[in-house]
Amino acid sequence: MQVLGIFRRLANSLFMEWRSRQTKPQFLTTSDFAVDMAAEGHRRAMILVTAMNPSFTRAHESLDQRIIAPSQTG
Repeated sequence: MQVLGIFRRLANSLFMEWRSRQTKPQFLTTSDFAVDMAAEGHRRAMILVTAMNPSFTRAHESLDQRIIAPSQTG
C-alpha cells in the first residue's frame, strides 16, 4: 500500500509540473496529462519504427538531441 502511495504522489507531482507549463492550467485535468504523455510515447514509437537502423537507445538519444538543441541555440 505504501508503494502505491509513493507512485500516486509522484504522478501528482509530475501532473502539477506539466500543468503549470500549459497556457490555461486551470482547465486541465489528470486525464489531459495522461493523453499528452501517451501521445509523446506514440511519437517516440513512430520514430523507432520508421528509422532506417532501429535502436531503442538511438531513438531515445536522437529525441533528446532534438529537444535540447533548440534551447541551446537561443
